[in-house]
Amino acid sequence: LDIPTSLNLTGTDHTITATCNTVTNADNYEWQRADNSGYTDNLVSGSFTLSEFTFTGLTNNQLYYVRVRARGTGYLDSEWNSGTCTPTP
Repeated sequence: LDIPTSLNLTGTDHTITATCNTVTNADNYEWQRADNSGYTDNLVSGSFTLSEFTFTGLTNNQLYYVRVRARGTGYLDSEWNSGTCTPTP
């Protein structure tokens, strides 16, 4: 599958809203958020049918790493698209 492009991360009070473009033949999108670029510290992960996800309960003024990939039945998973964001009040 194609990589989800146009990754947009918006940080607000204790929240990061993440969006990306939709990918043809994708059944779902795997979203991950972590405290480090290796995605090993405080990893939160989930697969959802929408190309948008909101992470809540975050610490304001802390840098978070977010990535997304497309997944589809009968297709190889896409590569990850990643970025960083800091929630601010």
